[in-house]
Amino acid sequence: MAKFKKLVLNELGNTTDGYDWTIEREDSDGWYFSFYTENYGYNAFFQRHGEWIYTGFDVDDPNLPFSETDEGNQFKIVATIMNMARYVWTNRDILEAHVEGFSFESGEKRSKLYKTFIRRQFPSAEISKPGYEIKVKPKR
Repeated sequence: MAKFKKLVLNELGNTTDGYDWTIEREDSDGWYFSFYTENYGYNAFFQRHGEWIYTGFDVDDPNLPFSETDEGNQFKIVATIMNMARYVWTNRDILEAHVEGFSFESGEKRSKLYKTFIRRQFPSAEISKPGYEIKVKPKR
């Protein structure tokens, strides 16, 4: 079963088939996006913190913890976030500051999924994982 799981992660890490997303706001502090799955609305943000763009997303429902949606669409959601990240990296000059890359929060369960997508979408990036954070330095 482990081989199958690895194959699925590698194959799906190549996908860019995400949900449609909308920019809610973009300014020198960062970007704020929204997107909708079949069941929930999500909010995503990319905010500059020093030399890093801190990235996160959550379900737009205060009564539902993010990790418990059980929608079964985690690959498509991560592909959506990676599409946004590519947009942000391409338009990073709006920040009016030098940035090294992205900082993604990652629980232990999602770490492999995130890193697989990041490696596929930013193939020349340097990736490090201090604690529950994934730092990505895309090639300039």
